Amino acid sequence: MFRKEAEDEKPKEYCIRIFVKHVLSEGIRPGRCSLVSGFAGSSCDFDVSAVRIRTFLPHNFEVYGYDEAGIMKPLDEEVQNFCYYRGDIEGYANSLVIITTCTGLRGLLQFENVSYAIEPLESSVGFEHVLYQVKQENKDVSLYASKNTSFNMTYKIKSVKFFSSFNLTVILASLELWTDENKIPTTGDVNELLHKFQDWKKSYLILRPHDTAFLLVYREAPSHIGAVFQGMVCDKDYGGGIALVRHAGGVKIFSNCSMEDFAHFMSKQLSQCLQNQPQLQMAYQSSTCGNGKVDRGEACDCGTVEECDKKPPLCCDPTTCQLKATSKCSAGDCCENCEVCRNKECVADSYLGYDCTPATCNRNGVCNNKKVCHCNPGFLPPDCNTRASPLVGARFEPDSERLRVQITVPEKLRSVTSEGLETEVHGHKGFQFQNWARTYGCCPEMYYQPASAEEVREVLALARQQNKRVKVVGGGHSPSDIACTDGFMIHMGKMNRVLQVDTQKKQVTVEAGILLAELHPQLDRHGLALPNLGAVSDVTAAGVIGSGTHNTGIRHGILATQVVALTLMTADGTVLECSASSHPELFQAARVHLGCLGVVLTVTLQCVRQFHLQETSFPSTLKEVLDNLDSHLKRSEYFRFLWFPHSENVSVIYQDHTNKPPSSSGNWFWDYAVGFYLLEFLLWMSTFLPCLVGWINRFFFWLLFNRKKESSDVSHKIFTYECRFKQHVQDWAIPREKTKEALLELKSTLEAQPQVMAHYPVEVRFTRGDDILLSPCFQRDSCYMNIIMYRPYGKDVPRLDYWLAYETIMKKFGGRPHWAKAHNCTRKDFEKMYPAFPKFCAIREKLDPTGMFLNSYLEKVFY
Repeated sequence: MFRKEAEDEKPKEYCIRIFVKHVLSEGIRPGRCSLVSGFAGSSCDFDVSAVRIRTFLPHNFEVYGYDEAGIMKPLDEEVQNFCYYRGDIEGYANSLVIITTCTGLRGLLQFENVSYAIEPLESSVGFEHVLYQVKQENKDVSLYASKNTSFNMTYKIKSVKFFSSFNLTVILASLELWTDENKIPTTGDVNELLHKFQDWKKSYLILRPHDTAFLLVYREAPSHIGAVFQGMVCDKDYGGGIALVRHAGGVKIFSNCSMEDFAHFMSKQLSQCLQNQPQLQMAYQSSTCGNGKVDRGEACDCGTVEECDKKPPLCCDPTTCQLKATSKCSAGDCCENCEVCRNKECVADSYLGYDCTPATCNRNGVCNNKKVCHCNPGFLPPDCNTRASPLVGARFEPDSERLRVQITVPEKLRSVTSEGLETEVHGHKGFQFQNWARTYGCCPEMYYQPASAEEVREVLALARQQNKRVKVVGGGHSPSDIACTDGFMIHMGKMNRVLQVDTQKKQVTVEAGILLAELHPQLDRHGLALPNLGAVSDVTAAGVIGSGTHNTGIRHGILATQVVALTLMTADGTVLECSASSHPELFQAARVHLGCLGVVLTVTLQCVRQFHLQETSFPSTLKEVLDNLDSHLKRSEYFRFLWFPHSENVSVIYQDHTNKPPSSSGNWFWDYAVGFYLLEFLLWMSTFLPCLVGWINRFFFWLLFNRKKESSDVSHKIFTYECRFKQHVQDWAIPREKTKEALLELKSTLEAQPQVMAHYPVEVRFTRGDDILLSPCFQRDSCYMNIIMYRPYGKDVPRLDYWLAYETIMKKFGGRPHWAKAHNCTRKDFEKMYPAFPKFCAIREKLDPTGMFLNSYLEKVFY
């Protein structure tokens, strides 16, 4: 049928007339293209039947641009995307046709081993086309070598490979053209450009429904084809990349190796956004008011009049498909009066007086490129979860227009790391978490114990895809619900190594999950020690700094002041190194991080030379200690005292450096038989006879504390002791100069209300001020007053009256609660207590704008 060309001849061109049927005819369903083709002057015709290649534009596809004021607006661009077809030549086995009718007829006709290209004849006025054979050419050099004199880019590219799809269609959700100016600098290294684009995308595309986003940048002679974050195409924050477009044709290399890599990636949970099924409709359909879908030119469409009446509030006019005059919202989280839900409040604003920062605008509205935050009708601001009444058929309808990721949580999560190695992190369902005192517990949906930073990143990536919250736990000693979650729980116990010991600088770098009890022996071997410690050592390095753990010593700060550097993985998987010289503001915040800034991976602690302490305890009275408080503070480096409520009794405790050999005044009979077993039984009896509490406090002071005792040992064995009793605890820090007034008022309150029972002791400790944003000792030397109510045999005792009286006094004297311990404070309280609270909130919202690391405890703190 076609004349065969000699090997050394150029391809012949034939002028043919094409008769196209049923492509754009009214009333014919687009989807098939038929054509009859014949050579001019020849009676040899053939029929081509092709099926339209699946569309890649949804019905609500928008092209965006910017006006003179820099405000982004949809452009009125008519898009037809039904002109690509693939099929065969009727009557010819193993034939293939790939054609487009967008601008004439162009494509490829393949008859078994002979292929022809077809394209419009530019000079023709009679819909004539050129048909020519595409031949394989023998070459003496590699395909693209410049010394090949017969090199012709057009022919060579066409003769390399013919591609076909492999059951994946990429849907374009929207197209944005930077018509006024580039929104980010587009020069520099491609990896730098990738990070700039991701930062821009997080703020500006937050309300535009999409799974992934790409920035196309022209480069004259690029050294790369682009850049992406490997294996994270479906990640909410890191999905997308940079594509560098050169002057010549684009790079279209997809080898068998690429196919294998693609198949491997598609088998992973992190590829789910490529396997969802967006609802598509033909983009060229005319607008129809009342069909329940927002077509071009419509602001809303709630359906027919009858359907709209059944969907209060009626914000949309069903006859015009435009918002009613008083309506500000038509979809997403609309309030009952058709106002916009902004920051969980119903407002009629269409313009918000905020700068475009994640801390303000992202949870309230939409940013434009002039850094103005505003409310657009039809957009739903994130974090609106109250008073919501979603309306069906709006511009961004969450259940049908958004490309959501639906993943079943696996018991084994696999991922591909940036090095290309497959890693595993095992998760467990049905885990029940309880703190040490068994006063708080929770049942997280999944419980993970990662052993590396990469495994932590995998868990966070899965949490982002499923919109799950994450809580990191360590030793579980916090006597509050600060560690509880119903989302994902990460236990850091497997990340417990000592990474580096610098004996010259006296610094140690450890993984965040190491227990201090595990660290002490290793520091001993290097002749080092931590300068101060809390009473309990079965706590992690990240945990003690995250909650502001303290001990005593007016010359020493809380334990977080010993931190000289740390690394933090944020919600998007970024690892930040923080110190006084690197990210200093974040370092100020992260040393008491409350678990809400990210996952602490490593901590570098400032140590001192190993030292021994001698502890001396002796009896005294409350009046004597308070009258001579300054003298006691100067007398001992680590001074504290225990007051026994319902009495004047006090036990004074000094801890100071010594060269004495280890010695102990401990005795099993007094410490355990009397100090634990007998005491627990009597406290249990007091739950039936509350009047026993005062007698128990005085009796046990006489038994155990009414004589001088001394002991000495290496520092960490003196600082810490075994905590035997399960207990409820409150612990507040007040200005040091308020110690006497506050303690005397607490004593007077208990005397005036004899029905209020208070277990011994009230432990009083002192700490130096610091500059850590949420440290209870921020910018002031402080006195901590710790009250306890024991739980004998696990039984709770009445404590609320004691708790309320204590909190009232602490607030009166400018107190701040210990973050790990129980309190009833809210954001309004913390805004008054902490001068740097707004600064910390801004940092938190920047690092975790979606609230991944929040829980019910932290919601009370920040909202």
